[in-house]
Amino acid sequence: MFLSSLSIGWRFVKERKTGSVSIYPFLATFTSSLLWLQYGIFKEDAVLIIVSAVGISTSSLCILAYYHYTKNKSQVKRRVFLLAIFFCSFLVLVRHLTPEIASSILGVTSSFASVCMYAAPLVTVFEVIRTKSTISLSLPLSATSFVNCILWLTYGYVFEDLFIIIPNSLGSLLTGFQLILFMIYGRNVEHEIALIDV
Repeated sequence: MFLSSLSIGWRFVKERKTGSVSIYPFLATFTSSLLWLQYGIFKEDAVLIIVSAVGISTSSLCILAYYHYTKNKSQVKRRVFLLAIFFCSFLVLVRHLTPEIASSILGVTSSFASVCMYAAPLVTVFEVIRTKSTISLSLPLSATSFVNCILWLTYGYVFEDLFIIIPNSLGSLLTGFQLILFMIYGRNVEHEIALIDV
C-alpha cells in the first residue's frame, strides 16, 4: 500500500504538479502510521513498529513532493502545523498515563486514524460522481489498500486485537467502495499509465 502512494508522489515529481490529488490521504497515512508506531511500542509488537516506520517514511516523502509541487503551499503548511501540534500534545498526554490506559487510548486513536486514512481518498467522491470519472482516485492505491485491510484484519484476528480488527473491517468496506467506483465509472487508463510509467 505504501509503495502505491510513492508512485503518486513520483507522478508529482515527474509532472511537476499535484493535479486533482488531495493532500488528505498522505496526511492521514502519516498520522495513522505515527499513532500505530506508538501503539506498537506500547504493545512491543515488532510488526506494527516496522510497518509503521515504513508508512511514516513513504508518506513523508509524498507530503514533501506534494508540498514542493502544489500551488497552495500555505494551506499545506497550516495542515502540517496543526497535525504537529495535535501529535505533540497527544504524546505528552499519553506519556503521563498508566501503560494500560495509554495503550487503550492509543489503540482507539490509532483505529480512528486508520479509518480516516482509508476514507481519505473519498474526499473526492462527489467529484467522481459528478464527473463520472475516477481520475482523482488511484486504482493501484485503492486495490492495495483493500488487500492491506484484509491482511491486517487477519492479523488482528490471529492476535485477538480489536484495535486492529475494527478499523480494518471498516477500511475493507471503505476501500471496497472505492473499487466499486472504478467498476461503475471505469478506469482512466492514461492516468494510470502516467502513474506506472516511472
